[in-house]
Amino acid sequence: MFDFVCNHMSAKSEWFKNYLQQHPGFEDFFIAVDPQTDLSAVTRPRALPLLTPFQMRDHSTRHLWTTFSDDQIDLNYRSPEVFAAMVDVLLCYLAKGAEYVRLDAVGFMWKEPGTSCIHLEKTHLIIKLLRSIIDNVAPGTVIITETNVPHKDNIVDSICQCNTPFNYLFRCFELQCLSRSVV
Repeated sequence: MFDFVCNHMSAKSEWFKNYLQQHPGFEDFFIAVDPQTDLSAVTRPRALPLLTPFQMRDHSTRHLWTTFSDDQIDLNYRSPEVFAAMVDVLLCYLAKGAEYVRLDAVGFMWKEPGTSCIHLEKTHLIIKLLRSIIDNVAPGTVIITETNVPHKDNIVDSICQCNTPFNYLFRCFELQCLSRSVV
């Protein structure tokens, strides 16, 4: 199983270093938000700040969206370059023979201030695009979405997008079933 971390990037990644250094082509890879923006409706999976300040090469400070922690910087799917770069990563996994691809933290991919920012319609559109790409490039590849939501929401949200939802409460059972081709 390949773990496709599609929501965020490590603060130690080359992409993020390029962003901080303000290299051309990376200016829209991450989500800078005015810290005065009302983000009170955003679902918080962890009790950590949603925005984290980072210093740019020009010594300015940008507050970046960090859903999970200050070392996991959320990607900006409003940028076509981000989507294209992430598709390249996915295609690399498929080229290496991925039979199962787990979409990590997938429910949080699209950010829209004033909303919960989980399972938004545009998130599902992105997943459908990824599903279509996988079906065309590597038919039979199983997509597993990882979201920490009630099981009934996982089932409803996964229709036409993944083969099976992944929930930490059921992970051992699910993986055992997959390994035995029960699912």
